[in-house]
Amino acid sequence: EGDQTDVYFMHDTDLRLGALQISGLTTLFIKAKDNPMFVTPELAYIDGVIGYDVFSRFVTEINFTEKSVRIAEELTEPHSRYQRLPLQLKNNLPYVDLSISDNEHTATFSAILDTGGIGPLLLASGQGIPVGEVLHQSAASGLGGETSVTANRVTSVEIGNYSIPNAIIAVSENSSSGANHILGTGVINRFNMIIDYKNEQLFLSPNEHFSKPDRENVFGARLFPHTQGAYVLSTRPDTPVLALSLNVGDVIERVNGEGIHYGNFDAMNDKLSHLDAVEEICFRRDNSAQCTEVNL
Repeated sequence: EGDQTDVYFMHDTDLRLGALQISGLTTLFIKAKDNPMFVTPELAYIDGVIGYDVFSRFVTEINFTEKSVRIAEELTEPHSRYQRLPLQLKNNLPYVDLSISDNEHTATFSAILDTGGIGPLLLASGQGIPVGEVLHQSAASGLGGETSVTANRVTSVEIGNYSIPNAIIAVSENSSSGANHILGTGVINRFNMIIDYKNEQLFLSPNEHFSKPDRENVFGARLFPHTQGAYVLSTRPDTPVLALSLNVGDVIERVNGEGIHYGNFDAMNDKLSHLDAVEEICFRRDNSAQCTEVNL
């Protein structure tokens, strides 16, 4: 919309990752208040993004079970429980092949493997891929700003030999014919993985999240991590979030008396999205704190 973002270049910086150190990097710096990914600086739940220029130098293992990242210079032969998949690199972005099915059709395509993408599989519309049953309209946001999407349920999403049944995906409503599909953490965190850029390969092993069923967000709010809790980024009409008088910009601080923070945000977001035994929600609007009972 005509706005500009100032990006600062910091040359000859050193990056330390555990025992590893990389010297002589050029680092990009964007002020939180100028970052299009965050509505306010308080939503900057991350301090930065580690990208291709670093990861391409190493083999990276992301273990969601242990909540750990291991970085090595060479690949150690993965355990037999891992399945190897080819990783395609285009313009320094990693793509992985996957298939999607509805009751009538199946299509295979490539999607960006985005370990920093909050959300499930985001499809660019108008490319002949089955999109299943539309559940509701919503929104998605990232470094490129916001876009309108629909939440859809499909028969399955398949990656290699692994199939996720009755999956909920997002479909962009205003994407161009050449737009990318994005595989986000809503699918990725079902696997522990090893990413080997140098040899263009990806190893996947299902973890304890793999069989967790996809459930629709019945609460009606899209929540984002905030320094004080969960920020209401958007709401859907005719949903409980509006019946509870919650507005965009409110910050939910406590659910059933338990505070929301970065460490438990995912669990609390899941609890709210499906209204699992939610009895009371306390939130802050401007400088006023209030609580409301949930009796729907």
